[in-house]
Amino acid sequence: MKKLTYSLIIALFSFTVTAQPCKEVVGYYAGWKYHKRNKLVNPATIIYSNYTIINYAFFKPLPGGEVVPGDAHTDNLILLGTRNQQMQHDKSTSLVYKAHQNGVKVVVSVGGWTWSSHFPAIAADPSKRKNFVNSCIGIVRKYGVDGIDIDWEYPGHAPHNGTPDDKANLTSLISELKAALVKTGISDGKNYLLTFATGPAQKHMAQIDWARVEPQLDLIHLMSYNYYGAWDKTTNHNTPLYKPATGNFRYNVDHSVTLLTDTFNIPSSKITLGLAFYGRTATFQDEVALHAPSTGIDALSFPDEKGTPSYFNIMLKQNLFDKEFDEVAKVPYLTGKNGSKAFVSFDDENSIGQKTAFAVQKNMAGVVIWDISGDYIETKPGSGKIAGTPLCNAILANTCQGAIASGKIMDFGLKAYPNPVLDEMDIVWSESVFSPSIEVLSASGQQVFSGSSIQGNQLKINTSSWSSGIYLVSISAPNEKASVKVVKL
Repeated sequence: MKKLTYSLIIALFSFTVTAQPCKEVVGYYAGWKYHKRNKLVNPATIIYSNYTIINYAFFKPLPGGEVVPGDAHTDNLILLGTRNQQMQHDKSTSLVYKAHQNGVKVVVSVGGWTWSSHFPAIAADPSKRKNFVNSCIGIVRKYGVDGIDIDWEYPGHAPHNGTPDDKANLTSLISELKAALVKTGISDGKNYLLTFATGPAQKHMAQIDWARVEPQLDLIHLMSYNYYGAWDKTTNHNTPLYKPATGNFRYNVDHSVTLLTDTFNIPSSKITLGLAFYGRTATFQDEVALHAPSTGIDALSFPDEKGTPSYFNIMLKQNLFDKEFDEVAKVPYLTGKNGSKAFVSFDDENSIGQKTAFAVQKNMAGVVIWDISGDYIETKPGSGKIAGTPLCNAILANTCQGAIASGKIMDFGLKAYPNPVLDEMDIVWSESVFSPSIEVLSASGQQVFSGSSIQGNQLKINTSSWSSGIYLVSISAPNEKASVKVVKL
């Protein structure tokens, strides 16, 4: 057997994108996560072909309306570039430069949950609105970004100083900011974007005068997650695509999309569907089951992320859990092994793929990710080497088949999960592929599994004896072959 070099294997694993996705793929990049995992996800390592727009989060509004970086040192390092010996920023190392080199736009997002309490007073005061607008224009020009995203959580939300007047005042704020961005764009020869993030609940949507606001926005980002969590008395899903067997009929992605399109008359082509690259945990009182009584977050399994683990962290610890898939809500969940009372609701490649396909079917603008760092999987923990982004791979596979260079993967419907792999791996493929051959090669080219004339469209492989590293799973039929990468931890 001819051996494949490690570099060739990596090249096969890279899924080089020859064009941008056929739908918008907007990814929030949280600046405060830049330092996590020894700066694993940074402007030099981001896989820009995964996205069409990167929303940099967050800049914060001050009481007087001015908008400033959330962390001036880190934000400037990322957006302007690292400093050279003369203490000048090297723009070629910046997020903005690298994104633009790859045909990806960068938008600065203002607000977020932590920094939304000043929005009501700013929007209510003409002088503060002017300060806000001028600051946003200054940000666009200083950093060379492509627009502004407003993440006000939420208009009318009393705990964040919201009032009934927010509805009209938001309209004024958006109108004045839009006018300034258009004027600046004409001067600069650019088309600056104005986008807005909205909550998934009707009570939040109702606080916006959509008839006047929507025409001024380029995209509306639906934050379709956090439907259920440890604050509930029973376990349920963070991001159910459809209504679970138990729970409020309003708490699911499908209902939120329908609210925007049917109740508030928002064109689906302007909405991006929110995808969570994180999970939510809970602790069972007694019975270990979906929809069972719970008593707050699971603080033991993921103490470093306070019970809200990123996808990569969930994959690292999946051996602690049994995995199930809710065919009603179309999402997976985990329950603790060996007496553990832990529960984890999250999204995997399957559910992310189904949500993306849903967005395509509904003719939505695309999807929006919170947040991109959760999807970057290392070859092994602490290696500092990125093996891939499986959730984004699932997005791209369902937004535009032609966008992925290795189109054969979509032809066969080939999937291998979980990814990363621990002791077992399931391989599935389209039922239309008759009696294929399956082969798995290690990064060094060693064949670790081979089978031919396999019946059905699913195969389970014991991987407990495999060494940590990257593997190539290939499926072959007459004159055709498709491959997918997996990481063994």
